[in-house]
Amino acid sequence: MSHLGDLLPSIPSSLERTSPNLKSLLEDLSQRHIAEDGSDPALFRVFEESVRAELIEQRLILSELKALGRSYEANHFEGKENSEEMDTLIDYLNTAVALQHLKISKTQQQERNNGKSQEDDTTKHLLGIDINRDLLDGKEDKGLPDNVFKHVMTRLEDRLWTKLESICKYHDPELLNGVNSSTQMGKLTRRTKLTQLESTLKSYREGNQRQREHIEKSESATDFTSHQYKQRLQSIEQCLNVMSNLLEQYIIKLQFEAYDTRIQHLYRKSCAMVLKLNVLKYKFLTDTYTEDSVIALTHVREILEREMETSTETRDKDRHKLDLFDSIGMGFNQLADEYSELLGNIESLQWKLDEIDRQED
Repeated sequence: MSHLGDLLPSIPSSLERTSPNLKSLLEDLSQRHIAEDGSDPALFRVFEESVRAELIEQRLILSELKALGRSYEANHFEGKENSEEMDTLIDYLNTAVALQHLKISKTQQQERNNGKSQEDDTTKHLLGIDINRDLLDGKEDKGLPDNVFKHVMTRLEDRLWTKLESICKYHDPELLNGVNSSTQMGKLTRRTKLTQLESTLKSYREGNQRQREHIEKSESATDFTSHQYKQRLQSIEQCLNVMSNLLEQYIIKLQFEAYDTRIQHLYRKSCAMVLKLNVLKYKFLTDTYTEDSVIALTHVREILEREMETSTETRDKDRHKLDLFDSIGMGFNQLADEYSELLGNIESLQWKLDEIDRQED
């Protein structure tokens, strides 16, 4: 039995913790077998010829489906998508799940052609659906009979709807309480979007059921179903382009939100550092200015203020005297020199008089 586990990307641990249901959803997807050994070669040959021309690379489809699941999980479908985008989304889910079952490896085909099948001849398997041998009419060259094609398509379509319903059930609004719901408005928006998706899916299925009933009553039911399914396969490329654009927008939005979150984080961290510095500042002040130190510093301040006042008064007096000397003019300096010489002469004459008096005695 072939599995898709090797094609599915691994789930990040953070996403696995916050969304355990997503892992089980992908595990269920990986357990869906493409086709079991023992299937009739004629059935696979017909499906290969009708599908291979429109089949897009399996890894690309599954990676897009995985990215779509992440977008749902992150709840970034909060814009107002128009009805065409919503229909494209539903059609994409249908087609992507269908293609994973219709993908047929050459190795499996060769093994079947080499007769390695050990399956009972009365019952064959196609896409995990039991096909009774009587439906094949025993003619391999006839290809795929109408009743077999109709039976397989009906069962496959039911399986696709089950898959879509499981996605809607997984993304039930009640499961999102407390998950990425920072605001009440954001929570209400998510609930509204999920309700729209579920109601759109319900109306889409009801319309599809009415169309199926109409087709079953038609004489060309098989041709119409085959043509409809072929058109669905041919729309994959357009669907992928739409999904690629949507995902690109969501990636840009996620990057912007990540940058904004980073900026907010740095801003909060800066505010915390400022608060911490203020705490250290006030702690330093309280350690320095105790009750005793405040009294002593107050006394020192009073002394300095008094000395400053005294020095200011003395400086003013000296400045006043200097101004008086300067007001006398240039003659003051000459007068001072003559006065100094006169004092010197007086002292010299006084010395001579003293000598004469000593000699007379």
